[in-house]
Amino acid sequence: MLRANLQHEAHITILQYTGDLTEETGHMLPGLQAQLDAGAKELILDLADVKYVNSAGLSTFVDSYKAALRHDAKIALCQLQPQVLKVFKLARVEIFIPIYETLGLAFKHFGVMKAASTDGPPREQILVIEPALTIGDEIQRLLVAQKEQLNYRLSRVPSTVEAIRFLELRPTDVILLDVELPRPDCEKLLIYVRTHPELKNIPILIVSKDAQLAEADYLICNGADDILRLPLVAYEVSARLRVALALHYALNKDHGNVERLFETKLNAGHYEGPKYPTLR
Repeated sequence: MLRANLQHEAHITILQYTGDLTEETGHMLPGLQAQLDAGAKELILDLADVKYVNSAGLSTFVDSYKAALRHDAKIALCQLQPQVLKVFKLARVEIFIPIYETLGLAFKHFGVMKAASTDGPPREQILVIEPALTIGDEIQRLLVAQKEQLNYRLSRVPSTVEAIRFLELRPTDVILLDVELPRPDCEKLLIYVRTHPELKNIPILIVSKDAQLAEADYLICNGADDILRLPLVAYEVSARLRVALALHYALNKDHGNVERLFETKLNAGHYEGPKYPTLR
């Protein structure tokens, strides 16, 4: 049985859930419809005390999310237990709804600093685009080994189609693109990012095996910025992420002098290919 505890802070509605998310939950998360009907537009669902979720519970969650969309409301999730987080990731929930480790970070998502929060600064969003969904796990392991996991928030998608949907919904700081994806798909992603006025400065790092370095170099000549070679090495991953982020922030901060690095062959949104300058 799933129960809800309601709280309000600033303009945020917080629903703290306790119990299991199963077929017994019904068609809507407890308390959510009432808050939507009352006009709540920004909601945090705290799942710290939810211990179990099954396929029927996921269906309930999807129906609840659709109801929120119909009311033009936004939702963030936080404090998921590891076993619940695993199910949500398998269902690709994080592509559409942000998931945060703490309540304080969920508040920051809505631009609110929670009183007495000790969560530290917001984390940088890394998007890994890879068909096998294994590189992201390795990067997460290496960041933990370097004690840098709290600096980053890592999301994984298996295709460029889902990547574009993710980029439309979530602010992203670095993109890692697996060269195992078909070249036309990689080119589609590069064109989308480099011709998008709000995304064009996002660093794109190609993840490549030694045998595929020629393909990686082709993608760099067509809009990507750097290469991460497999097998990944902890210090190299950390260093390249820091350099990419530093250049990203420099470009976004200074649209005069620094943006001359990015004099492009763009004309009315038309992408003209391999002469596109990169962060190198």
